[in-house]
Amino acid sequence: MKLDKLPKEDQELVKKLGMTSHQYEWHKKYNLERKSYWDCHGKAVPTHPTMQRVAETEGIIFGKYEVVECDVHRGIVVCQVTGTWGDRQCSALGEAHPRNNNNAYPTAMAQKRAFDRVVTELTNSGMYTESDMMGDDFAPSSGFKEAEQEEQRKKTNEQAIAEAIAENKEYESD
Repeated sequence: MKLDKLPKEDQELVKKLGMTSHQYEWHKKYNLERKSYWDCHGKAVPTHPTMQRVAETEGIIFGKYEVVECDVHRGIVVCQVTGTWGDRQCSALGEAHPRNNNNAYPTAMAQKRAFDRVVTELTNSGMYTESDMMGDDFAPSSGFKEAEQEEQRKKTNEQAIAEAIAENKEYESD
């Protein structure tokens, strides 16, 4: 799909939020609006209420959140949740610590991040990764995120949890 073939207002949205054609198709599928996103340094990032709406529309079922690490006094929380959509299943970690969170509710932020990551993966939104931009009409690939994305897919949940704990311990020692 070429950018100049889109309606004028959609062209502006795509340009302003740096959407790929894949992301634009996802946007249209769920009949989203400009207010469904916040602009993160020129990239379209769906809001949490948008992700909740998408999950509800698709009937994604979530299991219990598992707290992997929690030190609310330091503002460090890592949790994991699994979502199921038809025959597909995905687990994701959500983390919050002072380097990536400045609100007073790190547990809620970690849960939101885990939830949003599951919805992102299951619905193939392409919103948080640049690997979906490869070969896209709207945005060029950075060239290195594709390899990083593939490496992440190969990791087990245990490896991902260990990395999140190590990152938090690194923060504690700083």
